[in-house]
Amino acid sequence: MGRSGASVLSTFTPDHVESTSDPVGGAVWDVVWLCTSSPALGTDDWLAPLCQDVGDATIVVLQPGLHDRARVCGLVGKARVVRGMVPFSAWQGPLPGGGGAPGLRWWRPPLAGVLLAGQRAARLTPILRRGGMPARVVSAGRVDAQLALVGGVIQPLVAGLEASGWSFDTLRQQGLGKVAQGAREAIAISAAVRGAVAPWWTGLLRGPGLALGTRVAQAVAPFDFERFLEVHFTKVGAQTRSALSALVEEADRRGLPRAGLASLRDGLGGSRPPTGTLLRPGRR
Repeated sequence: MGRSGASVLSTFTPDHVESTSDPVGGAVWDVVWLCTSSPALGTDDWLAPLCQDVGDATIVVLQPGLHDRARVCGLVGKARVVRGMVPFSAWQGPLPGGGGAPGLRWWRPPLAGVLLAGQRAARLTPILRRGGMPARVVSAGRVDAQLALVGGVIQPLVAGLEASGWSFDTLRQQGLGKVAQGAREAIAISAAVRGAVAPWWTGLLRGPGLALGTRVAQAVAPFDFERFLEVHFTKVGAQTRSALSALVEEADRRGLPRAGLASLRDGLGGSRPPTGTLLRPGRR
């Protein structure tokens, strides 16, 4: 994949699928891409045995959690871990209320590509490029800064959107001041945890700017962006709550502001289990 523009309908046919972790140790593995949510990554019943069974394989961490990379590094060592970001949106179509043939749909925004950091990152870029996905190796600081920025805006925005019944119109009518406050706090906290520097313009994030950004995103995305966010972030609702809680805890630990984040977290209520299916060793 890799084409930008309109969303693309694809059929994915794996060469082989295992629904338990038993056969893992009997094979030779080059790369393992971790594609679960952050809360699923935080459990011990599968991750540690998997890391042990795949030998010297490179482990790619794509999760947005504050401590996800450190957790995997603690299991396999820093040298084997590659950090990355997912630069595209994917969903099982059609979206609610939409049309078209059923199947996996995905969209990569123009100029977007995979950023990878780590000692073995250069091994992976040719693989992704052969598949049509732009990819390049950058410093760990660059990936951390991007994660702090993107995650810092997305998590508060999604929390505000969910609390508004997954309606951008409702969210904009209520005002995005609390979301903007949470985003400023989240970026600062994430940057501090990852040893990055928050962009100088973080303090300029305000409700009207975010409101404009949501309109632009809806206009640019070649699919129902509002419904996509509802489907995807309902599926990973536990991850949103976990991320907000982790940010608040880190802020308390470091003496950083977090009132906006705490308000957004509390507005979502208690923990919600994901409604989608997590594909992971031993569970399918």
